[in-house]
Amino acid sequence: MEQPPRPAHVGMAVVNYHSAPDVAGLLASLPRGDDVRLSVVVVDNSTSAEELARCTVAAREASGLAVEVVDAGANLGYAGGNNRAVAHLLALDDPPDVLVVVNPDVRWVAGSLAELAAYCLAHDDAIVSVPTRQDGQMGTGIVRYLPLTGYFRPDAAGSTHRFAYAAGHCFALTADRWRALGGLTEAYFLYCEEIDLALRHRAAQGRLATFDAGAVEHEGGGAINGEASGRSLTSYFHGTRSRVLLHRRFPSLWPSLAPLVVLRTGWAVSLLLTGRVAEGRAVLRALAAGLRDPRPRR
Repeated sequence: MEQPPRPAHVGMAVVNYHSAPDVAGLLASLPRGDDVRLSVVVVDNSTSAEELARCTVAAREASGLAVEVVDAGANLGYAGGNNRAVAHLLALDDPPDVLVVVNPDVRWVAGSLAELAAYCLAHDDAIVSVPTRQDGQMGTGIVRYLPLTGYFRPDAAGSTHRFAYAAGHCFALTADRWRALGGLTEAYFLYCEEIDLALRHRAAQGRLATFDAGAVEHEGGGAINGEASGRSLTSYFHGTRSRVLLHRRFPSLWPSLAPLVVLRTGWAVSLLLTGRVAEGRAVLRALAAGLRDPRPRR
């Protein structure tokens, strides 16, 4: 007797930093169903026993889901945390076919994971974005990087521009593609990991695609700032340091390194002159760190 087709196996990587209520909300929003197998690994970067316990409770209360919570033991950053989560997923006896990287402050609002898995397997040369609603606006989930300024801008058209990438709050790809790319670059602690992945992916003749049958909602900021309100000094520092490393890492960005440094220096001075001394110093320290770092590599 012929066996029924094997459901696709989706592995979901989530990195938590003092956002356990968001983790619980994400897990509650995920679609359930017998047409897909879903394994979720939450890596806790918080280095707090209390926060780890909150994540463990959220995982235990996520009915119908297989969720594993991993204590990172240190704050590994976005890349390190997601790499750790994916490593756990790929080490399963039955590893996933498709990987989804998603932030805790995301809610799944449309489409099934089975459809997403099928789409990724049919577009196995692509990193796949998911349409996203943020700040009341619906977008493709694809972002364009502007090298001269270091700004990121949503790309409403889903552009194939060479500096476009699937935003890191939610993207998917096959496990084979992840293995071929070697995961995320851990030289960055925060910011620029997704465009780094996209540039390496494009160099390997990969492309971007959008899963139009699905949608997520993204609050924004929670995955970086945790419990703190507003923008943290960590964000000021790594937002600049990571951009400098990115520009040093890829020859296509070398011509815009000097303008970027000049503009960031001007920004730091303006912060200092307006009394935001800690923020200005963080940007200046980040410029120095990014230019000094001998390891603009994985």
